[in-house]
Amino acid sequence: MERRVFKEALPPAYRIAYIIVAVLCVLCAWLKLMALAIPTAVLLLLITDKLIRGEYILESQVIIMRRGRFLRDKAVLITSIESVSKVSGTRRMLGNVSLTAGGRRLTINPENPDSFVECLTRRMDGLRTEARHRRTNDDETTFIRQDHEI
Repeated sequence: MERRVFKEALPPAYRIAYIIVAVLCVLCAWLKLMALAIPTAVLLLLITDKLIRGEYILESQVIIMRRGRFLRDKAVLITSIESVSKVSGTRRMLGNVSLTAGGRRLTINPENPDSFVECLTRRMDGLRTEARHRRTNDDETTFIRQDHEI
C-alpha cells in the first residue's frame, strides 16, 4: 500500500497562542527584558516547529505521528486500532479524529479528517482481510499436513 501523509491542523487556540507569544517575545526584546525574552523565544520556536513539522503518516501497517523535531514520534500499529471516529462538536471549530488503540484513546487533528478516516478504515479492512486469508491458508496447510502424517 502507498504511504499517505496528512498535515496536522492546528486548533484556533494554538494560533492565538502563537500570536500572543510572538508579540510578547518582541515586546520583551524591545524593552530589553532578556530574562523573559529568551524563554518566550524558545516557546515560540517550539510552537513554530509543531506548526511546520506536525504530520500523520499512514504506512502499510503503522501510523506515525510526527509532532515536531523536538518531540518524539509516536507509532501506533493499525492492527491494534479498535475504533476510529470523527469527532465534532459545538465548542470545536476543527474536526478531530478519535482512535481507540490498546485500550487507550488518542485524539488527533489531521487537516482533512474525512479523508484520513476513510484511508485509515480502508487500511484496517485490508489488513483484517489479509489476516483472515492468511489464517484460512494456514488452516488448510495444517489440514493437509495432518492427512500426510496418517
